[in-house]
Amino acid sequence: MHMLLSFFDRLGMIFINTGMHMHALDMLALFTHTLKWYHLILFILIIIPVLSDARRQWFVVIISLIVLLIVTNWLCTQIKLMVDRPRPYVHWGFVRIVVRAAYDGMSFPSAHAANISAAAAFCYFLKPKSSLPIITLALAVSFLRIYAGVHYPTDVIAGMILGILTGYGFYSFLIRLRFRSRRKTA
Repeated sequence: MHMLLSFFDRLGMIFINTGMHMHALDMLALFTHTLKWYHLILFILIIIPVLSDARRQWFVVIISLIVLLIVTNWLCTQIKLMVDRPRPYVHWGFVRIVVRAAYDGMSFPSAHAANISAAAAFCYFLKPKSSLPIITLALAVSFLRIYAGVHYPTDVIAGMILGILTGYGFYSFLIRLRFRSRRKTA
């Protein structure tokens, strides 16, 4: 299994990182590399009016997103400490470095992919028809992590899965809270 994943990672890195060299993608990779979870909150603030109808819901959604991103980031850090996988440009000499990570260690899972996927999943489950912009951003950021040479494809896939599960978990929790509060008032 490990050899199969390693083969998949190598093939993905060759195809995406070294085979798709484009200046426009380099610039996008540099831009998304500088994104932090609080930038994601600002982006979501722009699309939240579409996602919620009432001001009270808007506040609950923002607080939920902030907590969601803190929890997702924490989970990624804990997994990174356990797995301690080196970044592709440290492990393989053929990887083209578009951006360099803040530190050379711990690439699994991709926290960028996890955070943006968690927010996208949360927004999708909240209001599916209005979530296309953030889903598009999640896919682009995730792809660009591989393109930039800072993550293996399996890092990004694991980050996306973790993010989607966390986003769904938070959405389910929020729905249960709303259902309980409505039940008590009825």
